[in-house]
Amino acid sequence: MEQLIQKAKDLLSKKEVDAIIGYCATGKDEAKPALIYQAEDAGELIFNDRCYNNLAVYLTRKDVKKLKKIGIVAKGCDIRAIVNLIIENQIDREKVYIIGMTCNGVVKPGSKYASLKSGKCDVCKVRNPHLADLVIGDKVTEQVPMDKKIKHADLEEFEKKTREEKWQFWVDQLSRCIRCNACRQACPMCYCNRCIVDYNTPQWIDTRSNPKGGMAWNLVRAYHLSGRCIDCSECERVCPVNIPLMLLNRTLQEEVQRSFDFEAGYDLEACPPLTVFKKDDKENFIR
Repeated sequence: MEQLIQKAKDLLSKKEVDAIIGYCATGKDEAKPALIYQAEDAGELIFNDRCYNNLAVYLTRKDVKKLKKIGIVAKGCDIRAIVNLIIENQIDREKVYIIGMTCNGVVKPGSKYASLKSGKCDVCKVRNPHLADLVIGDKVTEQVPMDKKIKHADLEEFEKKTREEKWQFWVDQLSRCIRCNACRQACPMCYCNRCIVDYNTPQWIDTRSNPKGGMAWNLVRAYHLSGRCIDCSECERVCPVNIPLMLLNRTLQEEVQRSFDFEAGYDLEACPPLTVFKKDDKENFIR
């Protein structure tokens, strides 16, 4: 903690960054995002297993993008999002100072017990930051080796269902969507100035909170994240009606991985497969 605070003070006092995005305590044994502008306020910064927010979502905010350089306290899953944002030309690598934090996993939100880790941490490959200007913390044992294919227990169980059962499952789940857009606001990869669902001339997607609108919105968002979702689970965490959104996202992740041998957010040189064309791409989907 002291190393983090001291580094933040140095960066701010020397004007190497204009501000630092990090975490501070809430007073309720929880952590919340914080934007620190002054070196004397750096003492408020913390990092522990309650720091589950993906702070990369703030890097595309207008007020932050106006700054000459921004510092960010980032876990491995946050850094995966940063890698994607750099690849998609949403942020400039030279304008972001990444303070990478080694991480043993974060506690499931709302849990009082450190043993109840968030499900996303069970399949994490980057507990040791893979892109950073400075890494803070002792090296930890990776949960999953970088070269190993991730297996999601919830997805494997879901795949045992028949096609009819799968369809009914999603009809039931997505009909509960209240169209609050919390998932969109928490997702670091949802950065459009105006989302397609907000257009009404023409209106492509039903904006009402009904089964049809909920189904359309969630399917469109999931497809827009194909090959881009970095498994931070923020969308699912903030959903007020507890829709298993990561199950939907992981279904498409699995398809992208199977078809293109690609996982998002690990390599600055690797572009999401649905954004590029390669002559050796598989064409077995063409009839």
